[in-house]
Amino acid sequence: MDLDDKSTLHRNPHFQSPLPNSLANDRLASDSSLNYKNYKNKSWKRFFVVENVYSRIALAWTILQLVLISILELVILVVNKQNYNKLTSVATLNSTRDLDLLGLEKNASALTVYHSLFIVAQFFQLLLAFDGIYNRSIIQIVSTTCFNLICCAYSVVQSFQAFDIFHKAKGLILGSNHPTFTLEIIVIVLMVIFSIGWIFLSFKLYRVFGWEIFKDLGADKTVKDQLFVYHIFLMLLKLDVFFFIGFTVQYLILVISYAQSNTTIDMWVHGCIAMPSALILLIIAYLAVHKESNILMAALLLGLSTGIGYLISKIIDVTTSPSDSRKYVGAKNSLASFEIITTLLAVATFIVAIMCYKNFGKGLMELFNKKKGNSKEGGRSLLTPELI
Repeated sequence: MDLDDKSTLHRNPHFQSPLPNSLANDRLASDSSLNYKNYKNKSWKRFFVVENVYSRIALAWTILQLVLISILELVILVVNKQNYNKLTSVATLNSTRDLDLLGLEKNASALTVYHSLFIVAQFFQLLLAFDGIYNRSIIQIVSTTCFNLICCAYSVVQSFQAFDIFHKAKGLILGSNHPTFTLEIIVIVLMVIFSIGWIFLSFKLYRVFGWEIFKDLGADKTVKDQLFVYHIFLMLLKLDVFFFIGFTVQYLILVISYAQSNTTIDMWVHGCIAMPSALILLIIAYLAVHKESNILMAALLLGLSTGIGYLISKIIDVTTSPSDSRKYVGAKNSLASFEIITTLLAVATFIVAIMCYKNFGKGLMELFNKKKGNSKEGGRSLLTPELI
């Protein structure tokens, strides 16, 4: 058996060592220490020097997805932007600003925003994947898979919205029923393939990583459970950042910029108060669990409660808005979807934050500090918050 096979066996959570438990743990700790010493003061190399074949495949997979989907989405965006400019010209010439024509104009503008967000989502999934592989975190890999499944569903929604716009504008300014239809189908098919690939890679990387990020904790199940909750919380914060910014961008561009009433109030409340407060709250969330601060955690829970109430009010406003209202023309379905996802994430963050709070003072931070001290003397540990 060669060295790589031995390394794989030690990483496999189902591998039963023929050595006594104490000797097996010592051997594993020794191997881990030697492994991380090779990267001491050269941590950036871990992005390029990957130990196993499935990690290499995952890196190649996420980069390939980013390149292919972004190029196709960019082409679709350019074509839709050209048609949006034509719709804008027609709307400008129409002195009555007919609601149907305004709806077409706003829907075309919405498509530009949606495709731009989809491209940003590809970069975000790349960061999630890199972070998971870098830290050997199966939790992060699973979150990457779930995020890509959401993107896959969103690619279908984009195509239906584009079809609706081109169908309504048929005979008005467009020469084709749906000029981007073929490209949109290709994007959907590719996203299905990439999503299936991520499901496969998640299972394979689980067998490689197992729960490696917890191994240095030994047999203390209580501390393992605390660390598991800690990782879930940090993963939720990363998803919160993307979906809240996505919701904010859509609301500012597609609602406030077109609103004919209460524009100033909405701009101040959402753009100047809600958005900065949410970003500050995310920073407070990280510091609260990182420092186990009761004051910061109380501020976080209060802020999350306020934010959840604000998001629920927006969901009610969007879903109960009259069909003839101009406020949410072109943004109603997508905005409601983003608001619901963001609200669910905020509720999940609130619940997990309480779970983290219950673990304050039970030894997790002391373990982090101990491992951090050990990493300065020898190899780096996967447990330090800087690596999570």
